[in-house]
Amino acid sequence: MPVFKNGECVYESPSIGDIAAYCREQVDLLWDEVKRFENPHTYYVDLSEKLYEIKNILLSVATA
Repeated sequence: MPVFKNGECVYESPSIGDIAAYCREQVDLLWDEVKRFENPHTYYVDLSEKLYEIKNILLSVATA
């Protein structure tokens, strides 16, 4: 979905209520063990193979 087209903003931002509802839905998907304050489990996040390749390409161009 484009944000700008021909220099004009074509993206309509969702309302604050919609953003908050989406965030609540996403937090509800997390395991309770990750959300607890005492002794929480570590939530590991990793790059997909494709994103890892893009990262390496960008790093190699930046250091060239």
